[in-house]
Amino acid sequence: MCTSIRLMIFSIFVLSISLHAQNIVVIVNSENPIVNLSSIDLKNIFTADKAVWDEGNSIQLVDWKIATNVREQFYATILRKSPAIVRKGWVQKIVIGSIYPPAVLSSESEIIHFVATHRWAIAYIEKKELPSTVKTVTLDGRMSNDPAYQLK
Repeated sequence: MCTSIRLMIFSIFVLSISLHAQNIVVIVNSENPIVNLSSIDLKNIFTADKAVWDEGNSIQLVDWKIATNVREQFYATILRKSPAIVRKGWVQKIVIGSIYPPAVLSSESEIIHFVATHRWAIAYIEKKELPSTVKTVTLDGRMSNDPAYQLK
């Protein structure tokens, strides 16, 4: 019974996010060689199951400090978990000492600046024109204007 209540609450949560859906893009530093990520890799990065890029460099994860529609939509669509559940997983891994916590920033401009100044950083923001110091990555080989792009 408890599981069905949680499922119902999560379904309502996802439905409420879709009513305010925005086009979200994943960004990295323009010098990062990554051009495409699978949705599985992206999920693993943001749930602390992947901490190193394939090239061997540590991933510098950036997340939103406050609850925003962008954050809620990203968590529901890619992670399929609530921010509270994701945070709990991060805390457990930080306590064990296996990872460093993400940089947690309050505004889109702070996030863009962080990614622009940290070569191995990754973040997600609402789609917009970006400075040349950051770039968007495709998700499962799809650009953000593709109808099948997951973060719409």
